This record gives sequence, C-alpha cells and structure tokens, in this order.
Amino acid sequence: MKLSMKILIYYTLFLSSMAFAEDWTTSDGKTYSDVTVIKSDSESVTILDKDGGARIPLAKLPPDLQKRFKYAPLIQNGSAATTNYTVPLKERPEWSQRLIQLATVLQEKQKEGGSFASKGSVYNWKDITGIEPNALSYMIETGTGKIPYNDLPPEVATQLTLNEAEASKWDSDEMQRQQSIHQIAINKQKAEQAKADAEHQRMLAQKAYLDGLYAQAMAEAKERDKEADAEKAKSQAAQASQAAGQAQQTAEAQQAAAQAQQVNAATIRALQIQIVALNKQLDAVQASQSRAGLYDGQMDAITRQISALQSQINALQYAH
Repeated sequence: MKLSMKILIYYTLFLSSMAFAEDWTTSDGKTYSDVTVIKSDSESVTILDKDGGARIPLAKLPPDLQKRFKYAPLIQNGSAATTNYTVPLKERPEWSQRLIQLATVLQEKQKEGGSFASKGSVYNWKDITGIEPNALSYMIETGTGKIPYNDLPPEVATQLTLNEAEASKWDSDEMQRQQSIHQIAINKQKAEQAKADAEHQRMLAQKAYLDGLYAQAMAEAKERDKEADAEKAKSQAAQASQAAGQAQQTAEAQQAAAQAQQVNAATIRALQIQIVALNKQLDAVQASQSRAGLYDGQMDAITRQISALQSQINALQYAH
C-alpha cells in the first residue's frame, strides 16, 4: 500500500511538472532534454528526461540551477566557497572555518579541471562533490562515494592542503561526536523507556483500583441479593401463613355452615312437626266448631300460628 502510494505521488508530480520541462547542460558538457525534476537533496537532483532519467550532482549544474536548488556559494575572504562538505557546519562548528577553506580549494581545483588517480581509479575533479579533512566525496549511482585521505596521492593531498594530523583529528572528533550522538540516543531511549515504565505502572495502579471497585461492587451486589432473598423468603412465609389462615377460616366457615345446616334442618323438622300438630288442632277446632258452635277467633289464632311457623321454616331454608 505504501509503495503504491509513493508511486502514485511520483506519477502525479511527473504529470504536473510536464508543462515545465526544460533542457539542462551540466558543467561536464552533457545535455539533458525535456527535464522533469523528481526530487532533490543537498547534494544532487533526480530527474526524468527524454533518454530516461539521471541523478545529477548539484555541483555540475549551471549557476542559475544551483541557485534554484539552494546550492549557493559562501564568500570567505573574497573567495567563492561552495558548501561541498558532507557534515553540516552546525554539527561541527569548531571546524567551520577549515571546512570553508577546504571547499574554496576544491572549487579552484574544479575550475582548473583535469583528473587524478587513486587506487587504480581515475576521478575527474568536476565529479568531486565534497571535501573534509579526512576524505573527498564523489557522486555514484547509489549515492555518495568516499576517497579516504590515506588513499589520496601525496601531491593531491598537498594541493588540497590536507594533512595526516588534521585527518586523524577529524576522525577522532567525528568518533566523539558519533559517540555523543549515540549516548544522546541511549539517554533518550532510557528516558522514553522510563516514561513507558511509569505509564505502565500507572496503568497497573489504575487497573488495581478498578479491580478493587469491581470486587466491592460484586460484594455489595451479593449482599443485596442475600437481603432480597431473605425478604423474598419472609414474604413467601407471610403469604403461606396468610394462605393457611385463610384455609383455616374457610374450613371453620364450612364447618360452621355444616353445623348450622344441621341445626336448621332439626329446627325445620321441629317446626314442621308443630305445623302438623297445629293443622290437626285446626281440623279438630273446625270439627268441634261445627258441633259446638265455637267462635271463628280461635280458628284465626291457630291459622296465624301455622303461618308464623311456616315463615320461620322459609327463613331457615333461605338462610341455608
């Protein structure tokens, strides 16, 4: 995904820059037609052209292009000195004056042209892109190459005002600088690790706190469940007691009703017997009245008694 995005960005840059394609001619006489810039850094610029593409040292570009890519010269004691050094001046301030002097010497050699040999290889001065007290830099296809001081012919070292003591001092300072950078990186890593450890401890403490809250909440929930179960059991017991009481009341009521039914049945039977007796008495009264001429008032009294007894029987049957 990242590679595809990178290709897309380059392709977009390529298309957007086609309208500004131009022709370049470098200091070594090589011409690049329909140039499209892909990227640039402090030492070189990568381009696409009609013949394909190339990586061109900024030192080989004409002045107007050098200025465009911020490869402007410094002025030191009236002489032009290009910034042809690998290590930025701000990283080696104690060597700044010397680096500028060496850059001025290198620029003079580049103007003179020509070449020199080292370890069986021949280098054009125009291909040299940088100088430091311990080495020369030159452009290669994969980046930047180095020609150590010890590999330079003595006459070349003399022409560049290089010497062994200064090269050793540069190497020693560079080693100390790298060690310092390394120590800074270690200290930064330790600080970041300490910060990470502190954050880890903070998270562990927070987790312990949350675990405690969770345990407390669970204990409270269990206690509430116990109380709810006890209250439920109490309620069920009360309901059972109430149901038992109601059942007892129902049984007592049923028993009382049965007893009342028995009493009512006996009472009704007794009343019915009285009615039968009164009816017999009434019949006797009627018979004797016809023979002896009794008054109607006696018959009415007996009739009323019979009616009253019948009403009692009806009331008892209705109550049943």
